Amino acid sequence: MDALAFLSKSSKSKTQPVYALIGDEEFLKRRVRETIVASALGDADPSFALSVYSGEKLDFSTVNNDLTTLPFLSPCRVVSVEPADKFVTEHRAALEKYVAKPASSGVLILDVKSFPETTKLAKAMPDAAKISCKAPYTNKLPAWCVDWSKARHNKTLKPDAAEMLVEMVGATMGLLDQEIEKLATAVGDKEAITAADVDA
Repeated sequence: MDALAFLSKSSKSKTQPVYALIGDEEFLKRRVRETIVASALGDADPSFALSVYSGEKLDFSTVNNDLTTLPFLSPCRVVSVEPADKFVTEHRAALEKYVAKPASSGVLILDVKSFPETTKLAKAMPDAAKISCKAPYTNKLPAWCVDWSKARHNKTLKPDAAEMLVEMVGATMGLLDQEIEKLATAVGDKEAITAADVDA
């Protein structure tokens, strides 16, 4: 599933026991991760229920223990492995078994650069659990900027202003997000962000 599609449908999506966030667009990965955590934990304090591990030197038993431990003051536990490519490679068999019979008390998030569909692990996971976090093509980014400005800052970003912004900033979504936030603050009470505002 595409990350932008996931984010737009997140309120209607069933929480999966295991997610793979695939790609190299960190802004999208961060947004998807935050959405999964919020969906899984509801109003619970993440400090009681969220564990984040580096996958460079990580035993599967550590992750499994966290996922199978009964949650405290939250509906479940969330374990995020960032980055998880090495962890997935080294513990593929254990992960395949876990995906076949996941803990009811946990949600596992694997942050990976690649996740080949030809592997047993990928085939065992539903499409809704495999989220492609890759930036849209450059020609699609102005439209995303317009939508994001409205959704995040309640500001109308004019299409020509969005085009100019992408030309000036480039195709990195995290940087575009930062610049839209600056523009939204700079225009104050104005409802729209124009090309002149971007130029200024």
